[in-house]
Amino acid sequence: MENVTVVDDRNESVGPTTGAPTLAVDWHVTERSVVELTSGRTPRGDGEAVLDADTADVKGVEIGDALTVQAQPGSFRVEVVGIATFTTTNPGAALVFLDPDMAATRLLGAADRATSVSVEAAPGVPDAELKRRIAAELGAGAYEIRTADELAETASEELGAFLDVIKYAMLGFAGIAVLVGAFLIVNTFSMLIAQRTRELGLLRALGADRRQVRRSVLTEAVLLGLAGSTVGLAAGVGWPSG
Repeated sequence: MENVTVVDDRNESVGPTTGAPTLAVDWHVTERSVVELTSGRTPRGDGEAVLDADTADVKGVEIGDALTVQAQPGSFRVEVVGIATFTTTNPGAALVFLDPDMAATRLLGAADRATSVSVEAAPGVPDAELKRRIAAELGAGAYEIRTADELAETASEELGAFLDVIKYAMLGFAGIAVLVGAFLIVNTFSMLIAQRTRELGLLRALGADRRQVRRSVLTEAVLLGLAGSTVGLAAGVGWPSG
């Protein structure tokens, strides 16, 4: 699994705009895989790839389209021969699947290299025992060995950190929106009061004191604010999310 950049023939990025990575991996589907092939076929040999369905839908990529993958060893062209759909919640990343031999050669520089190896325990062998046996065979500290639970915990922490960044960014934009909204409201009511100077002066001439005039203006502002908030909240909740 490697971070890459993928562009189409118009040199436009084919990847998330949220800051999530674009990952190139080898096509090796098991019972634990988070995607399944739903259109086309699997990649075979050099120059073929499978793209995840969410990215294909957003970027308008179809089977038969050509893409350029920019990896650390160099750039290479691929043809999209299949579309894979997530079987779980989409983490937000874009996934490009390559033939296993091609993935090692194009992404790591040699066919005998790998960034990770998945080992499945025989029936009755706990994950902790399997981890101990592998560590004894390879040597302590030679490789980072993690069980499925440890890997899931690490992935959860990484996803949580990414979501925290998004959350704080959204809170920042929300704060800016509140400040701008407050400024617009104050400015709007200042203009309204200035336009109603004669009307308010007439009320004073008819015997209304300063407190009554101020109360009427504030009451109008509160009613307008409540009405606008209610309509805005109802529109926001009822707006289709798709």
